Amino acid sequence: MAFQSSQIDRPLDGFGFLAPRKEGLRTLGTVWNSALFPGRAPEGMSVLTSFIGGATNLAVTEQSDDELLDIAVRENSSVLKISGAPVAHAIFRYARALPQYVMGHSQRVSTVADELGHAPGLFLTGNYLAGPSIGDCVEHAFGTAEAVNELLRSR
Repeated sequence: MAFQSSQIDRPLDGFGFLAPRKEGLRTLGTVWNSALFPGRAPEGMSVLTSFIGGATNLAVTEQSDDELLDIAVRENSSVLKISGAPVAHAIFRYARALPQYVMGHSQRVSTVADELGHAPGLFLTGNYLAGPSIGDCVEHAFGTAEAVNELLRSR
């Protein structure tokens, strides 16, 4: 969603927010694209990407674009003190976009890591290993790239 920055009554000076289920929101989280990535919005505009649905709300895929937009606008307006409708929006549907870790996930990741020790030269990276956030993914990817680089230098 794109808003005039003046519509938002709080500074967007971070990455966004994640909403625990106990908050009662259908929005899992919202990333403040224009705060994270320079050039993502014209001067005076703010761009937000919200994630709605998830493993515990599969029925959301049956909702219309208008219903999804209404949820995103209403919930973000409440959290971020936004007034008015977005000046532009786009809706994309991804059935499995954001990992929803289930009980035992960390043990499975640990088992995979142990098995990788028996397969020199095989490396894995992704949001299912170190966390779903952009920062987690980037940090893990850099660590993986460094490990690959060290292996190649040692040969």
